[in-house]
Amino acid sequence: MTGMTVSSIGEKGLLCAGEIMGLAGVMVYDDPALLEGAQSERLGRTGGEYHCPMYV
Repeated sequence: MTGMTVSSIGEKGLLCAGEIMGLAGVMVYDDPALLEGAQSERLGRTGGEYHCPMYV
């Protein structure tokens, strides 16, 4: 993936991803209910257990 940053489209993609992650953080900061809803959804789906995606 890092090799894609030498092209203009790769650079634009990285900037867009950074904007999206930053805006998501701002949204959670402004409305803590979003975080609570996401946490309860995760607990409902996983039962509170964490499964590392790196070791399947």
